[in-house]
Amino acid sequence: MEYVLAMSDNFTRSSMSMMSIAHRLTSAMLEGNASLEQTVARLLDLDAWVDAALRSNATARRLSKIQGANMLSLVKSGDMLGGKEVACALIKMLHDHARCNRTSGHASIVQSVIFCCCGLSETESRTMSLFLLARGLLSAAVRLNAQGPMAAFSQLCQVEPCIDDLVNKFQGILPLSVSSYPILDLLQEMHPRLYSKMFQG
Repeated sequence: MEYVLAMSDNFTRSSMSMMSIAHRLTSAMLEGNASLEQTVARLLDLDAWVDAALRSNATARRLSKIQGANMLSLVKSGDMLGGKEVACALIKMLHDHARCNRTSGHASIVQSVIFCCCGLSETESRTMSLFLLARGLLSAAVRLNAQGPMAAFSQLCQVEPCIDDLVNKFQGILPLSVSSYPILDLLQEMHPRLYSKMFQG
């Protein structure tokens, strides 16, 4: 439980500002206040900033790029956007840029764009991102047999009010993106070694 809350707090302080900017850029384009080309160019700049911020954590950087590419492929191939032409064009352009290695396509930026295109507000996008993070962590604990599925579901219900508190506490764009728990970055760096011991030993 403490680990989930620490990760949620760390994610909020380090990534939420970038996600908010991506959401606002996408929202401005969908409302007709910015062109598709301008929006894509700004999103690519934002993605490059996120990529630079993750340089110190190779595991998180690689995972973020893989998740972003998978999300873009899923939305592009499906009909999740309800036929919105401008939104579909934006997703297609981002997918093409990521596939041609012209951008990294990090999950935080891609997720914000997709949530905005699906009609979620900025606050709803923040809440959904934190909920998915908590659910993913608890799901991993179940797969590793660290706890049972019912205990994980109970913890997820307990975490939900904390997620709402984090969203309300950090409204808008923070002046500085920081890691509130640097030890978590070190733990993430141990993941490849743990994976090799568990599955390739």
